[in-house]
Amino acid sequence: MQSAGPFTLEPGAVNYITVGIPWARAQRGGALASVEKLKVADDKCQALFDNCFQVVNGPNAPDLTIRELDKKLIVYITNRFVNNTGNNFQERYEEIDPSITSPDTLSADERYDSTYVFEGYKIYQLVSPDVSPSELDDPDQAQLVFQCDVDNGVGEIINYIYNPDLDADVPTLMVNGADKGIVHTFTLTEDAFSNAPLTNHKQYYFTAVAYGYNNYMTYNPDPEAQTETANFYGQKLPYLEGRKNIQTYTGIPHKNMSDLELQSGYGDGIAVTRIQGVGNSGNYLKVAEGAYDELIAKGVYDTSMTIFDDSYPILRELNYEAGYAPLSIKVVDPLNVKDGEFLVVLDSLIRYQLTNVTGTPNVGEGGDTASVYVADWYLKDLATGEVYKSDTTIIRNNEQLFLDMGISIQLKQTFRPGPAIAGKVQVGESASGTPEYDPLAVNLAENNGFIGGNMYFEDTLTQWLAGVPDNDASPTGLLDWIRSGINKQQDVGTGDLDLSDVSLGPDDMGYAADPRSVFENVIGGTWAPYKLCATTKQIQTGVGYYGKTNGFYHSSDYFSRKLANWEALASVDVVITADSTKWTRCPVLEMSPYPENAEGGAKPFLKRQAPSVNVHGEAGVEVQIRC
Repeated sequence: MQSAGPFTLEPGAVNYITVGIPWARAQRGGALASVEKLKVADDKCQALFDNCFQVVNGPNAPDLTIRELDKKLIVYITNRFVNNTGNNFQERYEEIDPSITSPDTLSADERYDSTYVFEGYKIYQLVSPDVSPSELDDPDQAQLVFQCDVDNGVGEIINYIYNPDLDADVPTLMVNGADKGIVHTFTLTEDAFSNAPLTNHKQYYFTAVAYGYNNYMTYNPDPEAQTETANFYGQKLPYLEGRKNIQTYTGIPHKNMSDLELQSGYGDGIAVTRIQGVGNSGNYLKVAEGAYDELIAKGVYDTSMTIFDDSYPILRELNYEAGYAPLSIKVVDPLNVKDGEFLVVLDSLIRYQLTNVTGTPNVGEGGDTASVYVADWYLKDLATGEVYKSDTTIIRNNEQLFLDMGISIQLKQTFRPGPAIAGKVQVGESASGTPEYDPLAVNLAENNGFIGGNMYFEDTLTQWLAGVPDNDASPTGLLDWIRSGINKQQDVGTGDLDLSDVSLGPDDMGYAADPRSVFENVIGGTWAPYKLCATTKQIQTGVGYYGKTNGFYHSSDYFSRKLANWEALASVDVVITADSTKWTRCPVLEMSPYPENAEGGAKPFLKRQAPSVNVHGEAGVEVQIRC
């Protein structure tokens, strides 16, 4: 039954009537379930009408520029600023989907997020220039050769696409994202169809798409697993591929025919000098050759020095090896690199709040949030004075191109290692009915902040130094000296072994600091932060100092591990050398838990009763050291 009107039509007037018939049927739950689905379909129809039948477009595809080299192609990804195809400049695409509607019962703060935002790129090699966008899923027509996306915890994205033959929503993998940040350059040296090296003077065809993401609520098709945050009413189509600016690009590898002689290759790092600041941007750092010699040449610190003295043993400026600096600067166009000096400056820091950092529902105090300092940055050409501003702040891992200089710069803010508290979650109630909470802890730093570690020997055939590997399964428990993981041991008796990775005593906070056991595997489990070392209260062989009230170690309980903080955990180089002119004076502590077995009967954590070799290479000379 359909009715419309009444209408009053003047002579010659025209009135248009738009008719829409929503239809929906639930696969289970009976007639009432179908009514509920019909309401959802009706809301979507109304939203489409209210939006004048405009559908969401998604982020426009980027422009590709191809640098042609000998059996190699370098591809650059850029977005236009203002024209009729540019809605994703600086990856800032946002678009409201009017079909995403919220129930009237939800408050303003609870309403569904209806905005798609930019998420990533996919680049395809095409078998011919005639391949259409609808054929990109056909492996005979197109092969995915590159993908990148925002590093926000979103990697694999699945759409539930309705199949009329099955009368069901079929889960379909749309992208398996790397979740490593946006990259604007990459190289191709291989034909994706034949897996053979690229051939000079042969045409290769490519296209690019951009995609957006929205997951206002997780869709869950399982009727037995419906929850408040994942249910039938969730987002079936979180992946939205852009429809505009999709073009075909041609690349033809060939040798360099100009008079230019290449002095670099794609990806080569550039030497960097740190003038001010701290941090590593998540990069593996290596100081330049000669830096340690320069530091040692300054001599030994004495109490008459101030930090402003030239002789103070510190390097005011620190040079890094090319490719191992706190910011990633690399060659992206070998034919366009120019000589010069440039300055990278971070502007004033501001605090930036992250939301939904764990995805845990109903978070109390803290609201499932975390904060970090971020900044814009700029590049200054010291020869010309020209300034180039960053496209985004360091909160995003973004490779920014400077094609007129043939380089790119990538830097990001990193989180400190160890746990951060994102709020509190209720775990129960006391006998009196008072809510009881546990802290909601999360490791925000990738790989808990650990970047890498290696041990090198001058003579690789003579590896004369080793360590005691951590062993969680040691029969006595005495080799479990690194407390990474999630093991909790309740009610440990006095004098008993405590094998907990999570300390439940009054001196610690009751949650795992390294739940994925990252720091348990550094250089074969032989190095670890002091913060994670087992204490002498937990095992006799613990290397974390814990005082006892009987005076054997200390006059009162003293949990030294608590004084170590994650913020101070830094990248370090430990160099052991036979060159005594480079030695650093340091105390040597006795670590045997049994004084009767220690040389000179020294108690653990006190100075060892055996004089070591002094700075002049002399053995057996007593040196007074104040500790």
